[in-house]
Amino acid sequence: MTPNQLFQAALQLEGSPWRVVRTDFSGQPPALEIGLEFVRGSQFHCPQCGELCGVHDTVEKRWRHLNFFQYRCELLARVPRVWCRQDGVHLAQVPWASEGSGFTLLFEAFVMLLAQQMPVAAISRLVNEEDTRLWRLIAPKAQIVYDRFHLMVMAGEAVDEVRRSLQRQGAQLKGALWTLRGNPWNLEPDQLQTRTRLAQKYKPLGRALALRAALQDVYEASTQEGPELLNRWCQWATRSRLAPFKKLAQTFRQYWAGIVSYFQCRITQGAIEAINGIIQLAKRRARGFRNFLYLRTIAYWVAGQLKANLPSYLPT
Repeated sequence: MTPNQLFQAALQLEGSPWRVVRTDFSGQPPALEIGLEFVRGSQFHCPQCGELCGVHDTVEKRWRHLNFFQYRCELLARVPRVWCRQDGVHLAQVPWASEGSGFTLLFEAFVMLLAQQMPVAAISRLVNEEDTRLWRLIAPKAQIVYDRFHLMVMAGEAVDEVRRSLQRQGAQLKGALWTLRGNPWNLEPDQLQTRTRLAQKYKPLGRALALRAALQDVYEASTQEGPELLNRWCQWATRSRLAPFKKLAQTFRQYWAGIVSYFQCRITQGAIEAINGIIQLAKRRARGFRNFLYLRTIAYWVAGQLKANLPSYLPT
């Protein structure tokens, strides 16, 4: 039995028009790529009406499959588009994957099994796939929302980059780190005065602080106005002549759908971050824990608001 015949049997393609025509194990790290083709002259069912139709043209598609031992495995095939008299041209269905998926059915089943036992982030590391792709598989109707807190942190880091750039050019900003960080209403009167003075003296720093403050105001906008105001903010950041904010605007454009989803959902990870802070503080106080069982116990104790009815012993 040749390697092609072996993989064809493993993929259970007997009785279908598909054949394994190529296997390639190469790359760094090594990966297995299995090439498939359909028999010339084959007909496929129209995905709309189910009628057998001839092939109109083909489109190259790739699917992630279960690992070959410890190595990544992918299927590669030119999928036919069928021409139906009633429904027009549509992409034919392949027997190893569901419609529109970039994963094989076996890989999807494996991920769904893992999802019952571990979080998506852990699955992403285990199977070496982006968590966003796995979320679309596990919860196809779920909507990705990027927390405004993390985006404001990125804006704060952009302000820091502008400050460091000015310092390298000779600006007198020593000792002003915490004065320029954070929100104005959390500063002491003398810190606020220093911040205003530095913003007026160094124009790039003033623009950076204004951009950060404007972004904070954008997130207070209504559901209808928020996306448009954020779009205008990105245009301003692009024209600001500040490289860190130009890069930040490009990042916002790249993840636009998940960022503007906040204006509809208004959800944040604030509660989770607060609980995580409590647990991390407990870890620092204990100088670490010997094993996970002790960590889990103290996490329930400090974050679960448990009431322990401890026995009280009286002297006899």
